[in-house]
Amino acid sequence: MTIVLSARSPMNCGETMKHYQKNSPTCSRELASYVLNHVARYRLTTMDALETLELPEPTTHKQKNDALKHCTRMGWLGSDWLIRGKRYWYLTGSLEGFGIVAKRSGPLSEPAKLRAFAMLSFCCGQNPVRHKLTRIELAKHFPELDRSGLPDRYYFNSKNKGRLGLVRYDFGHHGRWDRIIDATKQDIRSHLSEPETRRLISADRFEISILTVHPQKAQRLRTVFERHSASLRIPIGVYDFPQLVPLITSFTETEVHSLRS
Repeated sequence: MTIVLSARSPMNCGETMKHYQKNSPTCSRELASYVLNHVARYRLTTMDALETLELPEPTTHKQKNDALKHCTRMGWLGSDWLIRGKRYWYLTGSLEGFGIVAKRSGPLSEPAKLRAFAMLSFCCGQNPVRHKLTRIELAKHFPELDRSGLPDRYYFNSKNKGRLGLVRYDFGHHGRWDRIIDATKQDIRSHLSEPETRRLISADRFEISILTVHPQKAQRLRTVFERHSASLRIPIGVYDFPQLVPLITSFTETEVHSLRS
């Protein structure tokens, strides 16, 4: 199976917008389309993440920053605080003119913001080889997986021959590494029961990635999974994101409980 996915291809628009207010930040319709589809894919973005976005033509930091300002001024994007001193941008609604139908838009709840920012950091970090899959892309390339209630946690890893990947978040277990191991084993069992993913697993084209916060816990999980790698049959990666800590510290107990997925 050949899968061709690229962060470069949300839309193909080349028309330049006109009639801006004097001295207001402007951008081409093509650049606006890439930015808006990027936000739709991850539910939010930051300026740091936008820096890694692959575009059809070289684009400066100022041009990307102007694109964010322009999309915000046009009412397509809204902005709020991610953490103190760092903003994020989100869709304000569907944008049919850009091919975007947003089932979820507006400011994110704290748990949703944490998950979305973790996925964004995972896919749009310093060495971006991962690409979060939309429901449409998943249905197109992996039709046997397309069903109601499918988790919004699949991505494509373009390294080597390419792998379908599943993210599992580990933000709400207060150091209980055994629970995340049990949950991951359940992920493996459920995917082994699906003919499509079973074929991918046999071809070494499926992986699971665990996103956690603390480096010490991540190392403990890596040690356990490496010890049982032969029996698990699926590559398991564990990635720590200490930058997520400020998003967790202000959670209520109810919000912490909602993270246990």
